[in-house]
Amino acid sequence: MSSAPNLPTDMALARLSENDLIEQRKVALAAINEAKNSGQNTTELMKAYQILEAENARRMRNKSLR
Repeated sequence: MSSAPNLPTDMALARLSENDLIEQRKVALAAINEAKNSGQNTTELMKAYQILEAENARRMRNKSLR
């Protein structure tokens, strides 16, 4: 039986390749840094980045279970 943390929370993210997920994380982090540097609110960008990080963490947990 699978545990809930190992299930994908967003099927669109689950379909991303490893390289695409890495690229999306880089883009999100760059957007956060750019927004911080220009004094903009980063709340929404941080939420998006955290979702990408959660998907990455889920994949790493699944890899360690194999």
